[in-house]
Amino acid sequence: MVRPKSFALLAILVSVLFFFSTYWPIPTARLSPSRFESLFLVDRHGTLLREVLSSAEGRSRWVELEQISPWVLASLIHTEDRNFYQHRGLDPFALLRAAYQNLANKKIISGGSTLTQQLARQIYALPPQPLGKAVEMWLALRLEHSLAKTEILTQYLNRAPFGNQCFGIGAASRLYFGKPAAHLTLAESAYLAGLPQAPSAYDPFRHPARARARQQRVLRALWQSGRIDSLQFTAALSESLRIARRPKNFLAPHACDLARELLTKEQFSSANTLRLTLDAGLQKNIEKVLSSNLQLLQRANVTNGAVLVLDNRTGEILALVGSQDYFDELHDGQVNGALAARQPGSALKPFTYGLALERDHTAASILPDIPTNAPIFAGGGDFTPTNYDGRYHGPVRLRTALACSYNIPAVRLLEPMGAELLLQRLRRAGLVSLQKNAQHYGLGLTLGNGEVSLLELTRGYLALANDGRLKNLRLFAETDSPAVFPVEEQQIFAPEIAFVLGDILRDDAARAPAFGEGSVLDLPFACAVKTGTTKDFRDNWCMGFTSDFTVGVWIGNFDGSAMKKISGVAGAGPIFREVMLLLHRDFPPAPLTRPQNLVKVAICTASGALPNPFCPNQMQEIFLRDNVPSATCEWHRLTAIPEKFENDFSPASPMNFTTTIALFYPALYQPWAKAEGIAQPLLLSNAPALRNNQPRASSIQHPASSLTITFPDEGDIFKIDPILRLEFQTLLLECVAAEGITEVTWLIDGEPLQSVAPPFRVRWQLRKGEHVVQARGRLEAKTVESVPRKFRVL
Repeated sequence: MVRPKSFALLAILVSVLFFFSTYWPIPTARLSPSRFESLFLVDRHGTLLREVLSSAEGRSRWVELEQISPWVLASLIHTEDRNFYQHRGLDPFALLRAAYQNLANKKIISGGSTLTQQLARQIYALPPQPLGKAVEMWLALRLEHSLAKTEILTQYLNRAPFGNQCFGIGAASRLYFGKPAAHLTLAESAYLAGLPQAPSAYDPFRHPARARARQQRVLRALWQSGRIDSLQFTAALSESLRIARRPKNFLAPHACDLARELLTKEQFSSANTLRLTLDAGLQKNIEKVLSSNLQLLQRANVTNGAVLVLDNRTGEILALVGSQDYFDELHDGQVNGALAARQPGSALKPFTYGLALERDHTAASILPDIPTNAPIFAGGGDFTPTNYDGRYHGPVRLRTALACSYNIPAVRLLEPMGAELLLQRLRRAGLVSLQKNAQHYGLGLTLGNGEVSLLELTRGYLALANDGRLKNLRLFAETDSPAVFPVEEQQIFAPEIAFVLGDILRDDAARAPAFGEGSVLDLPFACAVKTGTTKDFRDNWCMGFTSDFTVGVWIGNFDGSAMKKISGVAGAGPIFREVMLLLHRDFPPAPLTRPQNLVKVAICTASGALPNPFCPNQMQEIFLRDNVPSATCEWHRLTAIPEKFENDFSPASPMNFTTTIALFYPALYQPWAKAEGIAQPLLLSNAPALRNNQPRASSIQHPASSLTITFPDEGDIFKIDPILRLEFQTLLLECVAAEGITEVTWLIDGEPLQSVAPPFRVRWQLRKGEHVVQARGRLEAKTVESVPRKFRVL
């Protein structure tokens, strides 16, 4: 049996332990503002873009006591805890009064909790059950022993609930009155001080009358206690309160979502304000540009779009619009179109042409835009590429082919280089969404059959704008903040190659044959631009850059449905134009600086070679200093035309001739010229009028040639790439044959390689050494052979 003395000792021991436990300090981490504060995302100028709710899922803006109006403190204390400065955490009189009121009314109408007890409940989220109430009292005593009264008030006023997911007087004063807590008037202070008792019941947005009545009770308590006089009381009651509208600080929603995604949990919880690189004013204007243009395209089944604007010098994201309307659930508005992977169409072509320029092609190189069959996948299956206008344009200079975005030259250009080479370069350029192998994409990769995001592609164009160097993108103003999906910063193309590509994409005259003069792509300042459209009209792009900014635009539908024949120049093009004009409305782009290793040389516009005396049209073209053409044009010749042309005409016929300058297409283009109805004149070198008048030429190809190798050329040199897998390094042998030849046998170094049917093309895997290629066929029961071509592989 336990004696009463033992009970007394036990009670004393428990009391002593309880007493000393109240001096156990509250952990500093529990009192830290970072656990409770909202995160404020602001633009580069400090404009609030979004307030990200705290870990308590609320808005909070921590303020110190001296930053709070004295009327707030007076209103709060006289309403919630009149004896705050006298008690040590618990108010026995308030507890007894509350108990009496609850018993008399047979329900809980008063809690009797002090501000310190309420703070304990806020910090530890205690339940309202009796055990929770007991713990709350113990914690209140600990708080009083750990903190000064002013510190308790600071903690309470920054944690008290004010409704609408708003915690703390700093956030409440801005939410409801749009001003700092230090500027609150007596009437406003009383209004806010009355809210924490029942934030939902006194919600200023939903129950303004209740909130006003609660304010009047708070003012009356102040007057009755003598804290304010009758004049102040009357003035506060009559003061008209202007409750602010519900906040709409939800600017640049997709960019803010991306910022949150990029931050680690530690970075997110430790920051109070994060400054982004965005320009809120520019962002709003671009959102308007996108929305207004998409409204014009509604009948063409265009519902969405995205725009990305980058600063060339820093790689900073100045604007990111992810969709037309973030809150449009019908059209998946919360999808970020800047991050979604889509097919870019012809917007990938500049990278193919960059590879070609690295391999001794020039902007003046002649590319065949003629009927072509090409393997779409390595190892099987052919496809016939076509141009957007459905036409073939014959021999076109590389500049024209890229500027006009012709498909066939791009495919033919890539075929000898291989899709693997392009895929590797695109990945180096940061287009990491291209995850499949080269066999999957095939030659269609240059036409954009792989999926990339707008952010990736715009970053790739940023490299072209920055002398060919890939740069990481930044969304946070702080230099030590994480990059946006970081990649290895490296040189993608030499500065000279990047400049030539940009010069082509800036050339309004070069794109005129396809886009017309004065199109939306023709800007009043130097601007490189490239469009892209998928063949099924599901995606529509316009990419480009000035010396200051790089812009990417995509339009389409997030559900993958096709648009109604809207091309890049008609869809994304006008948006791109308006954005560029907006960016440069106050200042033109900085002047361009041409690399010293580039020179301008006059060329014949038809053949791309140095002009001869008979070339009617010439232009200045840019070349690498060590890759200036040395050959003179052999296409324009002085020819004789008979004054009378009879059916039995032959060169030996006695007939008078007149001379004229004529254009002789090489054998490769003879079938195209015939199909286009372009007559090829006879070359009558023995006519009297032509003697001693022809330019010297060593290898004029006559239209009558039966079998002519068109690739490789005599003396070509090829080099095996040590990085690429050997099976991808092949040479595409090409020839043109006279009508009647149905099969051609290719020979390498005198040994048969393969017999092929039209179009008589075959691949040969590169092998080091000097080689001779020849083509052989049958015509009218006779064997015909091409002139052998010598080439070298290093």
